[in-house]
Formats: sequence, structure tokens, C-alpha cells
Amino acid sequence: GAPIVWQCTSLGMQRNSWLVDMIQSFSAGKAPNGVLGKPKDGVRLVWPTDDEIRTSTAGWNSGGGIPGRKKNVDQISSLAAPQVKKSKGKQAARPEVLFHRWSNPALGRHPLGRSKVMPHIKSFMRHSDAGDEIAWILIGSHNLSIAAWGEIQNKTTEPFLAINSFELSVLIHPALLTPSATAPFSLSGPAFPVVHEQVVTLVAGDRADWASFEKVAGGRLVVPLPYHLPTARYAAGDVAWICDVEKKTRDGSPWFDGLGNTWPSAPQKIDVGALLAQLGYPPGENPENLHEILAMLGQQGND
Repeated sequence: GAPIVWQCTSLGMQRNSWLVDMIQSFSAGKAPNGVLGKPKDGVRLVWPTDDEIRTSTAGWNSGGGIPGRKKNVDQISSLAAPQVKKSKGKQAARPEVLFHRWSNPALGRHPLGRSKVMPHIKSFMRHSDAGDEIAWILIGSHNLSIAAWGEIQNKTTEPFLAINSFELSVLIHPALLTPSATAPFSLSGPAFPVVHEQVVTLVAGDRADWASFEKVAGGRLVVPLPYHLPTARYAAGDVAWICDVEKKTRDGSPWFDGLGNTWPSAPQKIDVGALLAQLGYPPGENPENLHEILAMLGQQGND
């Protein structure tokens, strides 16, 4: 099947059984040559590496907006390891989710230079093997978590979808962009898939004419993307970004970014007397909310 891409900026709590259900849902639909089915090489989860964060335009500080805790990142990483088969009992279904880089070194510089700008966008799509055409794309606020996407409860009695977070995304689909669509998109309509006449081809915007991305010309609509398609799987030595782990070099030394920062950022010592003087306080007079002021500054005062 054609590749499925999940690109997000936060990894929440997941379970393997939930990921299996998600992959099955994303694998639905039909193409002109038949049912799409599951992707042949697993879902491609686009997630920056440590080095992509470190060498980005804002350095380590970019990672502050990409909260991936170790326990959640490690769960995804473990899916790439060989599975040990049980000698007895039923083998639980295992999701195929593989980390892919934010940038693709083989394709060179991104047309808008976005490879060095860390993402806050969330995008989920299915595209052709070559990455030049897109079947559909969902862009919005959904990250990869049970809270954001929801989970079926009471599967055996009265099933319902329980969603804990308020999210909003926009689905871009050829059938929704042309008057030839025979039925509107609906969450309560007939069972998926609903077959529409496809007269518009979605084109990946990293390879097309950026000036015309808002126009439909010749049956092709350019979708601007801040990353290359196809995406690149992690290479040997690539490490997935984890926000709650201190970053060090192999010899244990602090690992600096291009701006001279470390992760997590070391607290700075400041002269409290000089700070209070700048705020207009006389020498020796401390405000009652001094600790609140320092906390807001994210710094620690000297003695």
C-alpha cells in the first residue's frame, strides 16, 4: 500500500492495541486501481532527531515546543526492534510505526529553507511512493495521543468514541475540492469508504510551483508542505528527540548547540541588588514578591 505519514510535535500516551486500530483506520479508502490497504513499510512517524533540534535555527530551545517524554518515545522506538514470538498463546498484533526525520538529506535544501526550522505543524497524510502526489492530507492540532484522537469504549456492548481533548483539523481531499463530488463529508454519513469522482490531483508543495499553491490548474492543486516527500527513515546513529533527558556528548561533556546553549538550559546567576535597582527599589528594600519575580524570569538569584 501507499505510504502513510503521521507528523506531529508531541507524543502522548499510546498503547500498541490503540496504534493498531489507528493504522487500520488510516488504511481505509480506495484508489482508482483498488483498495489502498495497509502501507507496505509501516507508518512513517515524522519526528525530529536530537541533532536536527541541536542544529536548528533556534538550537536546543526549539525542543521546548516538541514535548516527547522518554517513556512515550521509547515505546515507539521499541516497535522497530525484532519481535520475539511467544511459544504459547495468541500473539498480540503489533503496530508498524517507524521514526522518520524532519529533513531528508538526500533531497537537499527545502525550497523555503524549512529543514532547519523545527515544526509546530501537525499533518497526517497518504501519498504516492514517489512522494509527488497526495491522496489526502489532514492538517490541524491533533498530536499522536489517545486523548487527542479518542478511543472506542464498550466495544462489546454499546461502543462509543471517547475523546478527552478539544482538537480541530482540516481535511483536504480531492473529492471535497470540486463540484463533481457526489456526497458531502460527514461524520455521521454512510460507512467509509465513500467513492467520489476524483478530478483534482493533490501535489506535494515541496516540488511544485509555490506561487500557484492556492490555484487549481489543469486538475492539480499544490499543497504547500514544510518538509520533503518522501520522508527519510532514521539512519544509524540518529536518536529521536526526547525532551526530559539531559543532552551530553559521548564522553559525558555538555553538548552545545550553535548558539552556545545546553539542554536543559542551565539556570543563570543574576545580581539581585542590580535587578531591584533597575526595577526602582531603594538599596536594601526587597519586594514581598521577589521569589515570584525571579520565578517569572526563570533564573536563580545569588546570595
